[in-house]
This record gives sequence, C-alpha cells and structure tokens, in this order.
Amino acid sequence: MLYALLLSEDESMRAAQLQELANQMGSAMREQIIALWPEVSAVVQRSRLPLVNLALPALRQLDADQFQKFFSTLNWLIESDEQIVLFEFVLQKIIRHQLEPHFTRAKPPSTQYYTIKPLTPDCEMLLSALAHTGQTDLSEVAKAFQSGAPYIRAGGEPLKLLAREKCGLNEINDSLDRLGLAVPQIKKKSTRSMRTSHWRRWRHPRERGGIASRYRRNTRLPTAPICNNGVTFPNCSVISRNTHRDSLAFHNGNGRSSLPRC
Repeated sequence: MLYALLLSEDESMRAAQLQELANQMGSAMREQIIALWPEVSAVVQRSRLPLVNLALPALRQLDADQFQKFFSTLNWLIESDEQIVLFEFVLQKIIRHQLEPHFTRAKPPSTQYYTIKPLTPDCEMLLSALAHTGQTDLSEVAKAFQSGAPYIRAGGEPLKLLAREKCGLNEINDSLDRLGLAVPQIKKKSTRSMRTSHWRRWRHPRERGGIASRYRRNTRLPTAPICNNGVTFPNCSVISRNTHRDSLAFHNGNGRSSLPRC
C-alpha cells in the first residue's frame, strides 16, 4: 500500500518505477501494487497519513533485514522521480522515528535542552512557517503567528515573525529535530503554541495537522489519533530537485505562494 501511494502520476515514470520494483521484489509484488494503485491514488493528500498509521503495526512485524529492505525501497521510490511532495517527507520521518528504533534498538536521543531560550529561533521558525502556510495576506499571517507566540516565553522577549523565504524545508526539519531534544515541558508548550497558530488558519478538523502533527510524532508526545489530522501543509504541491531554486508551493484562493526548500 505504501509503495502504491508513492507511485508517480506520470504514466511513463510510473511504469519505470513498477519495473524496478519488479526487479527488486518480484513480479507478484508489482501486480499487487498495480491492483492497489487505482484505489490509493484517488485518496486525497490530507487523508493519506491515516493509511500510514494503519500500516505501522504490520510493518513492526517485519524482521530487521526485511525492514531495511523495505525502507531502502521506500527511499528509492521517493527519490526515483526526482521530486518530493511533503507527504513523502513526512512519511520518511514517521518511518524513521516510529519504526527504525524498533529494529535497530537504538536508544532515544538524550535530552539536551532544559530551557526554552536557546530554542527560541526554532520556535520562531516553526510558528512563522505555520503562519505563512496557505496564505499571502500579511495581516492574516501576523495574526496566526501572534495567536501561538504567547505560549512561548523566552525571557520576556517577544518572538519575531520570519519572512516566508527564511522558512525553508531544511530549516523546518532542523528546528523540529532540536525541539525533539527538549524536556517534556518545553515540548508540550511548543506543541500547544504550534497547534494554536495552525488551527487559527485551518479551523476545520479535516484541515488540521501540519508541522504540529509532525512535531508531536517526532518528539513522541501523546497525540490524538492520526485520523483527526491532515497531511502536513494542506494543498502542497511538489518540490522539484531539478529547479534552480527549489521551493515548497502552496495554493490558496488568491493564487500561489511558496516556501523555499533551501
């Protein structure tokens, strides 16, 4: 199912992917994926993470060698079309954080941050990225940012809204990883801040999720069922690795806006 979710919508590229999957895993697996693809390809982006959640228990039943082969094939499939959508980015992170430690027996990273102050730039980064998601009206962006900012107290200094071009995908990922090394109290406060900011923009339950959802999984905080959350960054388009300035693009009613991939 996960392989089917990652197949390209381009017919020629999809055929090449399926042929390579057959070479790696056999024709029987290819036929199963082909049979599933019409159904899973019709699933809207915001509903795909619940499917991932349903697959996790079965994936935990693999042995270590089977998991490594699965993860290697998954990564190849994501990279094969030289594009990445945010669903693929989130999927990689979920597999890495939720499943990989189960097979490698790796110890969780040790806590490195006991106060919020050194993580202030990371909180600014994530809140700014959330505020910019799906909208270009700067007044609305500022309101979304300010709705989450009060939950982050860093020596009394107010958080600063960053420009959209400073909120690249790599920077977002680095900030999430650093916040994952904080003590639980900081994680809970930052999660509440991000949820408040994001929910101000995406008020309908089916539109919720995003960085806050990704962050909760990364930090292993208790969460509501994944079915209540959408795909990170609703309505995202692809990021092309071939463009000169790769960007993460979003659509809204007034046009198109983007965050640089960097």
